[in-house]
Amino acid sequence: MGLNEMMKSEGIESKDFKEVELKEINRTNELEGEELKERVKLEKSEIKSLKNLNNSYTMRKGNIIRKKGELKVNMMKKYISLNRNRNKIIEIEEKNYMKWKIP
Repeated sequence: MGLNEMMKSEGIESKDFKEVELKEINRTNELEGEELKERVKLEKSEIKSLKNLNNSYTMRKGNIIRKKGELKVNMMKKYISLNRNRNKIIEIEEKNYMKWKIP
């Protein structure tokens, strides 16, 4: 089952979505300093796929801020969290703010 079918089964329209890859965070790099703090602004109809440490998070319409030891995502709409094989939706919910710890 593809991403579109999974979203449709959960009642989410995906006709205007497109996937955009974000660069991976190197596991060996220590994340610190202004140059490693990145803000990525997402357009209204974009989905961003973030592949980080073998985990995939697909997000719609938010700001991503990378800091040392954590990945903060300020969400404005729904987000979809997929497992590492990208074949199952783990959870779909509306949140204003999510934070993932980077081991």
